[in-house]
Amino acid sequence: MAEKSFLNHDKPWLTGFIMAAELEEAIGMVEKTIRDGGDSVAIEVTRLNPEFHNWEALTKLFAAAGDLPIYSCCYRSGYGEGKTDDEIAALSLLCLECGATLIDVMGDLYDPHP
Repeated sequence: MAEKSFLNHDKPWLTGFIMAAELEEAIGMVEKTIRDGGDSVAIEVTRLNPEFHNWEALTKLFAAAGDLPIYSCCYRSGYGEGKTDDEIAALSLLCLECGATLIDVMGDLYDPHP
């Protein structure tokens, strides 16, 4: 298996962008992305219900992507509302530990601007 990467791709990416509240719904969307020929998966993790913001659930979700690279993001939107920036940063790092290929860090992390 080749290493998951967003680099050195010879055509535009077809990416499934997942925003789901339930873990099984998100996994189903990842599987649909694969069936439809997607090149990568993007997951807005803070759209998942908070009970899925843990190692077990995120590892299961990211494993569903198989060989596809995973772009993960944790924002203040969705269930990120009310989280501190430290909590959002910790969730982003957890995504890396659970199998995300890259994380998107908010440009105003630790200095929020609308």
